[in-house]
Amino acid sequence: EDKQQPIVDAGSSAELTCQILDLNLTGNIGNSINNILKWNTTQGSILSKNDSLQIKINKPGWYYLEVTNSNNGCAGIDSVLVSKRNNLVVDAGGSTELTCRLQEVILLGSMQNGAGNEQIIWTTNQGHFIGNTNSLQVKSDRPGWYYFVVTNNITGCNGIDSVLITENTNVPVSLNLDIDQPKCPGDSWQTEITNINGGEKPIQIYLDNQ
Repeated sequence: EDKQQPIVDAGSSAELTCQILDLNLTGNIGNSINNILKWNTTQGSILSKNDSLQIKINKPGWYYLEVTNSNNGCAGIDSVLVSKRNNLVVDAGGSTELTCRLQEVILLGSMQNGAGNEQIIWTTNQGHFIGNTNSLQVKSDRPGWYYFVVTNNITGCNGIDSVLITENTNVPVSLNLDIDQPKCPGDSWQTEITNINGGEKPIQIYLDNQ
């Protein structure tokens, strides 16, 4: 009596990523010739026909390969797991500082392992943007935390990173002068700055706009 079951191998586990949107699963049958093949899944998605050893899939989940020996009706089954990894890497760039001279800064975001159709948006609570906020590069003119958000609505991959813009408010506010008054009209005189309150070196000083 023939009760031999097909020896079925659904293959090794596989992984979808933000760049690998679909892949092939390849099964193997270790014995018998006259077989009926069928792939099934509950959570996943099969893009190709499900009655051959190799199928194409595009969603994570368990996939089952069932093989029936058409000579004796015995069946064998094996499963393989396809996982999904969000490997999208985003970087909002390095922190920077606004000053009296540098009143606008450019933020430059970057990403790795994207599929090329990601949606980009910059947001901020305390800061302020100048112009478009839907590109890798944006311009800002206020201090605060800025958030670089990248989303792919097709693959489900997303990433977020933040960068801090500070403002240097340490500016000169006053100075102390020691003035040597002339004794007679027309005599020379001199002024010595003894202290400057606030600011950072180097500091330029102008008297009478000179």
